[in-house]
Amino acid sequence: MRRRPEGFNLAFLDIMACGLGAVVLVLVLLTTSSPLVQSSSAPLDLTALQQEIDSIQEAIEKSKSELNELNVTSQEKQQNAEEKLAKIKALQRIIAQQQSQQRSLQRKVTSASAELKTKQASVVPEKVVQTQSSYQQDFLIGLEVTGRNIVILVDKSASMTARDLLSITINKTKSASQRAKTKKWLRTKAIVRWLLARLPKGSKVKVIAFNTNASDLSTQWVSASDGAGLSNLIRAVERLDPKDGTDLEAAAQTALSKRPDAVYVITDGLPTQGKRSNSLVPSGGCGGPLTKTTVSGECRATLFNDVEKLTAKYTGVISTILLPLEGDPQAAPLFTRWSLANKGTLLSPPGDWP
Repeated sequence: MRRRPEGFNLAFLDIMACGLGAVVLVLVLLTTSSPLVQSSSAPLDLTALQQEIDSIQEAIEKSKSELNELNVTSQEKQQNAEEKLAKIKALQRIIAQQQSQQRSLQRKVTSASAELKTKQASVVPEKVVQTQSSYQQDFLIGLEVTGRNIVILVDKSASMTARDLLSITINKTKSASQRAKTKKWLRTKAIVRWLLARLPKGSKVKVIAFNTNASDLSTQWVSASDGAGLSNLIRAVERLDPKDGTDLEAAAQTALSKRPDAVYVITDGLPTQGKRSNSLVPSGGCGGPLTKTTVSGECRATLFNDVEKLTAKYTGVISTILLPLEGDPQAAPLFTRWSLANKGTLLSPPGDWP
């Protein structure tokens, strides 16, 4: 009978083999880790460590120094900012004081302006309207401004820009601003100022400008003591444009409608238009040869006769200031007759008046 092998023998060999493998593994591990143990047991390099510590200490000191510098700079900037803020506040106080002084001065100026206007309204016209003429010269020329309600008639026709017909024709082609600067028209405006400067105390005045029609330069009568009103009249005269023909009849009719007790006419010749001019001129009438576009001397005299008839029943004073104009020889005697018939004066002033 065959003997069965023992089963525990194989198991024992396996166990032994495993144990041997474990011993070999332990030896391998011990051999590999032996340098680490040796290195860990090596002595430390103190010099290198000290150098590293010193380097770190220097970095710390440098950082502290930089921090101190930043603190100093920050303090200086803060101090500068505080100084600037103090200066700003001081300037603001100065500005506030100056503004207060300015407001105070403005109140004084306003008060002084109001006082000046009050005084200007109460001064006599000679100081409101300036003139270069003296009262001795006024006496010598024989013209005195009288009346309670005074009308000044200002001729603003084209002929008031020059003395000769050629210059008048040339001025008609110029602009209004150029006509306003002509010598004769500047003299006309100076005469208006001269009359306004000599208004009697307590009187009132109106200025009426005329060419082909008449226009009142103020809606109300202006008192001789009203400086602002007189200044407005002068400014209105300054804005006039001398052009077109002369309708003295329309001017006289407008003046009489105001019921004045004195009329002063500033002109340079007989009228060229009137109510009858539309029939007289085209017909060639007026007692002499006449084209349909030109007003002859005789026709102008006829138109002036209509003005005399219009003012025949007027009880006030009419005075005339007659400026020079070539080609109108009948003007001086006819205006003289008209002024004398109305208790007035004819003045044909020299070239340097007023």
